[in-house]
Amino acid sequence: MHLDADCWEEMKRQLPSRGPNAIGPGVVAATLLACWFRAARLGNVKVAQVLKVLGNLGVRDQNAHRSIERCEWLQTRDGGVIVLNPAEITKATDVTRKFCSKNWKIGKAE
Repeated sequence: MHLDADCWEEMKRQLPSRGPNAIGPGVVAATLLACWFRAARLGNVKVAQVLKVLGNLGVRDQNAHRSIERCEWLQTRDGGVIVLNPAEITKATDVTRKFCSKNWKIGKAE
């Protein structure tokens, strides 16, 4: 999977790099992959796949695994497996929608 570089740049422009509304690059890539894998019934995503996708964008995230573990809509399993948290799946789909629409406004969708 190759993420759209324009969508990535727009996300970086609209989101803060730190603070409560910040989302780490590893979390975004893991979320997009997990949603795609689920929709396409491709199995589970692994952290190594997330890092490869980020590498294709020239992005390094040294804390990707830790960020993913702390993310409420993602869950990690043994072997570096990442799954969507069933109780928070709407948050994962919201991130995916915002990434694809290039609209990261916080609050009600317009």
